[in-house]
Amino acid sequence: MSNNKSLAIVALLALALLAGCGKKPRNVDPPEGTNEVFPRVYPPDPDNPKPQKAPDPSSVLRSKI
Repeated sequence: MSNNKSLAIVALLALALLAGCGKKPRNVDPPEGTNEVFPRVYPPDPDNPKPQKAPDPSSVLRSKI
C-alpha cells in the first residue's frame, strides 16, 4: 500500500513538471479580420451602465423585516 502511494505521488509530481513544458510562441498574431487595439479602456462600450451605489449599511440593518 505504501509503495503504491509513493508511486502515485512520484507520478503526480512528474506529470506536474511535464504539464508546464511546451513550446510557446513569443508573439501571437491576432486572427485575420480582427482589430489589434491595445491597451483598451474598460468598459469599451460607452452604453454600458455605471454601477449603482450600494445602500447605506446602517439603513439596511435598521429596516424591519
